[in-house]
Amino acid sequence: MVAPAISTPMYAKTRSLMTPEQLAALDATLKAEMPIDGKLGEIDRDLVPLLVFLAGPGARFMTGQIFSVDGGILMVR
Repeated sequence: MVAPAISTPMYAKTRSLMTPEQLAALDATLKAEMPIDGKLGEIDRDLVPLLVFLAGPGARFMTGQIFSVDGGILMVR
């Protein structure tokens, strides 16, 4: 399973509907809670490399894993 925190067009649309105060609060929360970059990841840079790996032979023997692609916002054990 892949658990991403990735910026998408739907996220961009949601941001466009927020007030400046709401945007500032959201950005402050992400910056405080997301150790890597302080913002959601990018599909091509942060998610696609993992998906390519999982679709390839290197992941052949892997089962039952959760891959958090979330900049460190969640801790998965």
